[in-house]
Amino acid sequence: MTDNVKFALEITSINGGDFSRSVSAQLTNVGTADAHNVWGKIEAYYQGIRIKLSGQDYVRKDIGLLAARNSVTTDVTLSFSIIDAIKISQNGVRLVLTVFSDEFTQTFYYDYTP
Repeated sequence: MTDNVKFALEITSINGGDFSRSVSAQLTNVGTADAHNVWGKIEAYYQGIRIKLSGQDYVRKDIGLLAARNSVTTDVTLSFSIIDAIKISQNGVRLVLTVFSDEFTQTFYYDYTP
């Protein structure tokens, strides 16, 4: 069997209101090899259109080394414009979470509904 890197992601909580949400997530390397230079890219879409997070197209979260069969829990705060915050409060948002490492890239989707 060849060593590999593969990720599993669990959103453990989303809290907040008004113009921001605090997202807590657990990332696990379920593969048999260590993942090097791991980082996450978080994007938000409302009705298929990307919305700005903290004034940017995406938020980056650096993780570093994630050993085989190990997990890390991380928090990130996502800030929205007043218009986008109102839309999200009423209709939700789709979060696209892409995890990059030197060995592997994997994308996860999470539909948040208020």
